[in-house]
Amino acid sequence: MLRRLGGHILIGFVIILFQALVFDNMFISQLHIIPFVFIIFILLLPFDTPNWALLIIAFLSGLILDIFNDTGGIYIGAILFSAFIRPSVLNSLAPYDGYELSSLPRLSFYGWRWLIKYTLIISLSYNLAFYFLDSFSFHFILQDLLKTLIGTIYTTILILITEWAFFRK
Repeated sequence: MLRRLGGHILIGFVIILFQALVFDNMFISQLHIIPFVFIIFILLLPFDTPNWALLIIAFLSGLILDIFNDTGGIYIGAILFSAFIRPSVLNSLAPYDGYELSSLPRLSFYGWRWLIKYTLIISLSYNLAFYFLDSFSFHFILQDLLKTLIGTIYTTILILITEWAFFRK
């Protein structure tokens, strides 16, 4: 398991750098909606990743992005929230006979329907946490909800394209 996790961490580091250097500079309209493609790193970790390792990996990836963007912990808070709910989301989406131990949360193993639901839920949780931590106020609740909705759709589409293009068999 640790050998597989090491390969994922290397891929994750490249994805995080790509997020910091490319995607964080792509905005939709004046709302400054960012596609958070780097959450694919947390989405595609093996099913048997221990929760403590998942949270440490999430913290470190959020820390790197917070340092790059000088955002004071917003990335950390949002990705930790998404990593924290990931095991519950996986349990709720599990097939009747459970996940195969050797399988990974990938399109090639579980298909489009499962991957879309899984990606939408995690992307929604991340975007919701990110934009509410960013404004840190209920004064802009409608704007934050709009950003969350558009950001979730934008992020989900880009993650599904990335999954299809790079992580299929």
